[in-house]
Amino acid sequence: MTVGNGAGAEKRRLSQLYFLYYAAVGIYMPYLALYLQQSGMNGVAIGSTMGLLPVIGSSLRCFGGGCRTDGGKPSP
Repeated sequence: MTVGNGAGAEKRRLSQLYFLYYAAVGIYMPYLALYLQQSGMNGVAIGSTMGLLPVIGSSLRCFGGGCRTDGGKPSP
């Protein structure tokens, strides 16, 4: 087994994970606004909620990336 095959398999798994994540978000997000509207929220509250979700997601990705790289320390 070569190093390239392992890296290719890891890249394929990661791409499948991203595909499934964005597919789920694409299916879920349009209906979230309708659900919130039917539950009695007004337009400003729905817009704030829908706008906050990507901001929180981006912040968590940055935090997760910082944890993954060990704070910018060089790897051996």
